[in-house]
Amino acid sequence: MKNILSETPVWAFVLLAYLISIGIKSLKPQTIAWKKLFFLPCGFLIWMFFCLHFPGPLHIGAWLLFLAAGLGLGWILGQSMKIRVNLEKKEIELPGSPLPLILFLSIFAVKYFFGYLHGAHEEIAELPLFSFLEVGFFGLFSGFFLGRTLSLWRKTVIPFQK
Repeated sequence: MKNILSETPVWAFVLLAYLISIGIKSLKPQTIAWKKLFFLPCGFLIWMFFCLHFPGPLHIGAWLLFLAAGLGLGWILGQSMKIRVNLEKKEIELPGSPLPLILFLSIFAVKYFFGYLHGAHEEIAELPLFSFLEVGFFGLFSGFFLGRTLSLWRKTVIPFQK
């Protein structure tokens, strides 16, 4: 374990600290501008798309399938959230929740795990099942954030643009 941590780049620990700080802030209600709703899911989609390896069409299909599942889960969660809308300032107030912290730590842990296997056990990382699981996890995570955001967008912005 000591060797694994010593081989980890410093930026990974900085990223972990940043994700924890965002997650802790999410425990309390927060107000955000409508424009900023898509920053997290778009950034996450771009990051995942460039970090993942798609060795074949089945892997792209798996990513899309898990992306769709995540979209559905995120949409359901977004629809169940109690939010407040400020039309004049074009802001929404999101309730505090431990879910973002849990998701950020889960994503970091899964990404760290797959990154470790890529670096330390390349023979495992090359297995089709391994890459299938990797694209599946990140399709699910990406879809979840996008689905939640689309749901919040639907609840807040679209009804007021008439």
